[in-house]
Amino acid sequence: MLGQHTVRMSPISTAHLNPDALSFCLSPPSQSVLIPILVNNTTPANIRYSFTPLTYIEGQSGTGRIEHIELGGKDLKAIEQARLDGLQSVRVQSTDDEYEEDEDEATSTSDSQLQKTQSLTHIRVTKPGTIRLERILDGSGAAARLAHPLEVTVVPCPTAYYTDDSTTQPASAVRCQGDTSGVDLTIDIRGVPPLSLRWSKYVDGKKESFLVEGIEDSDPTSRSHADSRNVVRTPSKVPQMLKVPLSLSVESPGRVTFVLESVIDGMGNIVPLDQGVTSENLHREVVLNSKTARSLNVLRRPSISFRNCGPGNPLSLLIGSEAPLFLQVTDSDPLDAPWNVDVKFDPSEDAKSGSKSVKPWRDTLQTQQSSHSLSASAAGEYTILGISGKVRT
Repeated sequence: MLGQHTVRMSPISTAHLNPDALSFCLSPPSQSVLIPILVNNTTPANIRYSFTPLTYIEGQSGTGRIEHIELGGKDLKAIEQARLDGLQSVRVQSTDDEYEEDEDEATSTSDSQLQKTQSLTHIRVTKPGTIRLERILDGSGAAARLAHPLEVTVVPCPTAYYTDDSTTQPASAVRCQGDTSGVDLTIDIRGVPPLSLRWSKYVDGKKESFLVEGIEDSDPTSRSHADSRNVVRTPSKVPQMLKVPLSLSVESPGRVTFVLESVIDGMGNIVPLDQGVTSENLHREVVLNSKTARSLNVLRRPSISFRNCGPGNPLSLLIGSEAPLFLQVTDSDPLDAPWNVDVKFDPSEDAKSGSKSVKPWRDTLQTQQSSHSLSASAAGEYTILGISGKVRT
């Protein structure tokens, strides 16, 4: 009779790098990110991973080298303690109750999603590169089964800001309605391509949103080169620094503001650029970030006419007296003052042949106000030839 044997099966321990497939980027001043590892049925005592710089090209010198890094139990505990201290510091320093509530809720939701046999551990990364998980051991030296994918890449956070400072000068921050030259600005944008840029246009507080996609170096030789003898590939995850021209139309009159809102890199990292601009605070003329916002005033085209007289309604003038002609500037903008008004006078036949011969004339009047008066001392036809403001020539 054969004896019975009981075989006890231990649960399989697993480890999953970056389980939520998040994207990571480094941005000053912290210059560090925590890469999560979800472990099941194990408590890590040793983690081994490799670090490959973004610039690394196999077999090519001067492009960096692959590092192999091991974290022991003390290292892992120190990273976890620093993470908890950082979360606590954020909660203490924040004065926004709603933010604190959201932060707590996000943390509790993450914890509640873990099963009893699961836990999170982290790797701290302080420079751009690719982390590849190689091994996780528990206190007895048993290895956890590693789930795919095994790699995650950390890149510098993308940035974008205006480099053209001409519209920050008062003389250049004004345009005229119908000005076909528009506004030409330059944006410095940096990050892993292809990049996308979200920006908005506010006209008197009314917002229009735009998205520019596929921003990358158009020169293929800057990314790769190949010939029959050698193949050299520039890593696609290396950030590019690009200057992007942005030509903007200014056909609508009013206060116009162009705001860079966010930039997205080819890895999926989204970096907000200017969250302080809203339709409401633009009405309060808040001080804008000169790196991410440009404002200018688009002036209405002024018009002018005689008031209380015109064709079929001539102004009476007694012989030997004077009468005021009132000019009214309409559809004008105070920023365009003073206005120059071109006026000409053609005397009537009686005025030409009278005892005091009156000659035709042409003159330019200047007015700071929307109304102006002209003294008429002779009979004839007074004609407004045109009007130009301080900005419009």
